[in-house]
Amino acid sequence: MDISDLKRMKKEAGLTNADIAGLSGIPVSTVNKIFSGATKNPRYATLLEIESFIRKNKGKCHVYASPFDVRLFGDASTIVQPDILVVCSRDILTEKGCSGAPDWVIEIVSRSNSSHDYVRKLMQYQKAGVREYWIVDPFQELISVFNFEDAGKSAQYGYSEAVPSGVLEGLAVCFGEMMEGY
Repeated sequence: MDISDLKRMKKEAGLTNADIAGLSGIPVSTVNKIFSGATKNPRYATLLEIESFIRKNKGKCHVYASPFDVRLFGDASTIVQPDILVVCSRDILTEKGCSGAPDWVIEIVSRSNSSHDYVRKLMQYQKAGVREYWIVDPFQELISVFNFEDAGKSAQYGYSEAVPSGVLEGLAVCFGEMMEGY
């Protein structure tokens, strides 16, 4: 089954994205991203590459994908669900998700809310103490890296370039290579 099958089934059943979110428990924003194609591949390919790197290097960090609640300031005042997040301290993991700032957050831009990722979330993540924030824009094939610990390591990369992680030393993600064959 692929996205075209899901769209056909959705249409045949007369369901909206909000209906699917309500029935599945998946946030409507995530359902919107799935059906718009924004999360089609970069999210999962990136998740697998990071997870593989951590396992191979016997790292102490853990990688999660949305839906996964993050209480940025340790309380219910600001709850987000990043597309991908990396947590290197088990102390902030709870049965409800993450209570505090993850070390690394990756958001995949969708056409409907790109300003949300580029402005609102950027400010929230920096204020909360996220070490590194990547914004992956599949429409422009750009990755904006914000390293809040060392601004000199903040940069913008194209899909054909290897993007180095400031959190997982030695990891560089090349979105162009990941997207080949999709």
